[in-house]
Amino acid sequence: MSKRGPHRAASWPPRWIDAALILLVGAAMLRWSWLTWPDVLIDFGRELYVPWRLSLGEALYRDLAYFNPPLSPYLNALWFSWFGVGIQTVVFCNLAILAGIVALLYTLLSAISDRWSATIACLVFLLLFAFGQLVLSGNYNFICPYSHEMTHGLFLSLVGFWWFFRFLRSGQRIFLAAAGLSLGGVFLTKAEVFLATALALAAGLALRWMLRRPGRKRVGQETVMVIGMAGIPPLIAWVFLCQAMPPDVALKGILGPWPFIVHGQVQSLTFYRRLAGFSGFGANLKLLICWTACYAAAGLVLASLSLGVRRFRARIMMWAGIVSGVIAVSLFEWSRQAFPGNLIFEGFRPLPLVMGILGVSCLRRVLRERGREGQQASGILRVLLIVWAGALLAKMLFNVHIYQYGFALAMPATLLLVLAVVTWVPQALEARQGQGQIFRVTGVALLLILVMGNLGVVALFFEEKTYRVAAGADSFLASSDRATEVQELVAYLGEQGTGRETLVVLPEGVIVNYLTRRINPTPYSNFLPPEVLMFGEERIVAALREAPPDYVAIIHRDTQEYGFPFFGRDYGQKIDEWISAHYDEVRLIGARPLRGNQFGILLLRRDEGVDPTGKLRYAIPLG
Repeated sequence: MSKRGPHRAASWPPRWIDAALILLVGAAMLRWSWLTWPDVLIDFGRELYVPWRLSLGEALYRDLAYFNPPLSPYLNALWFSWFGVGIQTVVFCNLAILAGIVALLYTLLSAISDRWSATIACLVFLLLFAFGQLVLSGNYNFICPYSHEMTHGLFLSLVGFWWFFRFLRSGQRIFLAAAGLSLGGVFLTKAEVFLATALALAAGLALRWMLRRPGRKRVGQETVMVIGMAGIPPLIAWVFLCQAMPPDVALKGILGPWPFIVHGQVQSLTFYRRLAGFSGFGANLKLLICWTACYAAAGLVLASLSLGVRRFRARIMMWAGIVSGVIAVSLFEWSRQAFPGNLIFEGFRPLPLVMGILGVSCLRRVLRERGREGQQASGILRVLLIVWAGALLAKMLFNVHIYQYGFALAMPATLLLVLAVVTWVPQALEARQGQGQIFRVTGVALLLILVMGNLGVVALFFEEKTYRVAAGADSFLASSDRATEVQELVAYLGEQGTGRETLVVLPEGVIVNYLTRRINPTPYSNFLPPEVLMFGEERIVAALREAPPDYVAIIHRDTQEYGFPFFGRDYGQKIDEWISAHYDEVRLIGARPLRGNQFGILLLRRDEGVDPTGKLRYAIPLG
């Protein structure tokens, strides 16, 4: 063997192949999904309207009611100030953040497995989570997310883990301080992401102390360092907000949803109980048991086969491909026929149990390798990431799925499952003289079937999105079922008045304000049950009375998911009564909203000469 042989074997294929493959798949998904990412009405309008208002010099919490911390809206307002107001500005900035997420995922996942497993996991991320659409509302992706707090929070979490891993390898406290600083940034995003990240870092730090056994003084110093550094970003944000509002108002803004979480006001809504799986608990438990049995049976079959063919190593690669392909297709068909739901939408329910098993297994392995300092950093990182992924699943504990909020909450657990199937379990089988290649190839085949099935669903939604909404930097594609009515409303408002008329959209649809560049004179942009509950209906009515808008647009939105089917009838009655007393019907687009299943928009204009007694002015009352 030549002297170059071992070196070439160790470096072949070169790492740029990994990056090229990831970049190629990412570019293909970007091209295929181009401009299809936002929803025409739900959620994403807030992600545009609030930063636009901030870019005009207004202040969060003082001029605009907002229930999350301030990091994401002010960051997007900064992008608008630098690069111009437009959806495409948000898209390109989010693409840069997405690239950072992929780079961090590859770095961290390769550190706890190998580069090819990390590459496969990154490809699964791009194909299943980053760009796709698995439900009617298209906001559940990393390009135009329903909430930037979610994607920004995940990015900052990964940054913190990267810094912590450097601390594990080097022992330099500057890296631990940077991890604490990143944790403080996560606090300014989503509460559930912060809790998961804080728990993961605490677990990683505690495990390191357990292995290294530092003195109490060092433990205390490192604890104070992390907590102190984590407090810096919220403190900076509070000082910044105090320039525009009283300190107590700024503090409430920094705390975001925490007061509502503590008091359980919002979590009691049907929507969040259904999301967690507590609503319909019996059916969800049955699905969990069924799919867990499916996973266990598949794992036992593959493990038994891998351990049983150890004598046939000479021909194992040839037969592994044939046998694994047959097993993969058979298992998929069996699970699809035997259990309720299908693999794409229901097959991820056992992820919390899988994370628990992986966590215990990896913890035992780290404790066994206590004396091998070279492997400690990787082992601790593995446990940390499993804790993080498991904690993110808590919000959907008995109803885990990769669609809707699962695009972010179930993403880390899914990628760790990929590593387990491709690397960790095969390595464990090979350590027992088995043929891990059978398990590995079958797992990859099942992943391929899953991805292809997912892309088939995504393609159906993409094919529907052919109607272009707005123009220029705000242009995007949507399905025509709601987009035509919204576009007609935007066009009609563009023809009316001077362009400075104010507009309130009820109960949801602030994207119309953004697309028409018409300001909502009240602080409240959404009037769904959670917002009405958090901000108070009396306060909303008072704000409307103090600054009545020129126009009110009533857009059909079935809010049965929250336990209140229609605005004006099942909730928000006082808001509806005030509008009825002060506004006349101007234009009806489509069906009359807030009744039945037909979509429509009712545009109303303020009646300057309204009777002060407040008689109803609708042609037909909304409720």
